[in-house]
Amino acid sequence: MKAPENIFGTRAAMCLLTALESERNEEARRGLETLVEKNAIPWGEMLPGPVAPLMWDIIDRAGMSSMLKEELRKALEARFIAQTGKNIAMLEAMGKAAAALNGAGIIPAPLKGAALIISGVYARPGRRAMTDIDLLVSPEEFPAAVEAMRGAGFRESAPKRGHHATYAAPPPFPVIIELHRRLFDRDNPVYRYAYGMDGAEAAARASRAAFKGCDILLFSPEDMFLHLVCHAVKERFGSLKFIADARLLKAAFPIDEGKLAAAAEKAGCDGKLRKTVKYVDKVEFIQTDNIIEKYFGPDDNYYIIDRPADVARERSGKERSAFKTVRSAVEEFIYQMSQAEGAARKAAAVALMPGYLRRRWKRRLDVSQDDSN
Repeated sequence: MKAPENIFGTRAAMCLLTALESERNEEARRGLETLVEKNAIPWGEMLPGPVAPLMWDIIDRAGMSSMLKEELRKALEARFIAQTGKNIAMLEAMGKAAAALNGAGIIPAPLKGAALIISGVYARPGRRAMTDIDLLVSPEEFPAAVEAMRGAGFRESAPKRGHHATYAAPPPFPVIIELHRRLFDRDNPVYRYAYGMDGAEAAARASRAAFKGCDILLFSPEDMFLHLVCHAVKERFGSLKFIADARLLKAAFPIDEGKLAAAAEKAGCDGKLRKTVKYVDKVEFIQTDNIIEKYFGPDDNYYIIDRPADVARERSGKERSAFKTVRSAVEEFIYQMSQAEGAARKAAAVALMPGYLRRRWKRRLDVSQDDSN
């Protein structure tokens, strides 16, 4: 079997989609029970990843956790408890940051995980893995926002670069907060023209909400979904977390497909959006027998056998990881070169780019790209 080029179509993705659908669909619930009972879920891949807390909570609340091996059950439960505590601490720090920004007359918009949790897309905070908090302010408000964060005791933990500044929250919890002035780093030659989603336009369409006694902005469901797609494209759809985010967001809110398509076309990612929507709307994944037979055959002990497809997929995964590491190093070098003084160094940065990046760098913009972008 040819190893998938990204997460779509992998066994882990199919198991995740089955788990998500099981909370609304009895057939999917029976399918999930079969996967758990036969130990068909690739825990070796999923346990260290970001969807382990979500998988545990779904399985536990469905009354299936007793079918897991004791060691695995304890590990999953510990992940969920730890993520819950971590998220509570991060949201508490976000409340302090929002209060400081409100004091300066600024209303921030949380992005990604924080926005999904606050808007109720995730039923319980511990289900969504987060490593930091992302807040968006306008470019015009950014200098005042920086001063407000400093005044509230937030310590700058990394140099301001590109589209955001990074802060560590005051004690007792070392929460990281990224303060964004744009949704994507337009200064980075790798992403310069890749994502035209306008943060100012999204903020103008956002609704005001109360959070811990402060005012925040929540993007519309369409803008929230599009931002997730753009971010996933940037990461080459490398995380199962995106599947859960997209699926749950579409289940939680009615999304105007016309508005979403228009915004995606303007942002230059309408093709990726169509493919993404088509995948997250799939229903075939509830056919559990098809998952098992497609990947492993009818053997009840398939999960302990090193089948050729498993070996090939694991090798391909390691190769992709190595490629991503090298690519990140190259992108970082290009970025630093492009920021250096002198036309020669900037020209060298462009010359070092892979062909597809150079074409992206040189092409004219199809949409307006002002500083609000």
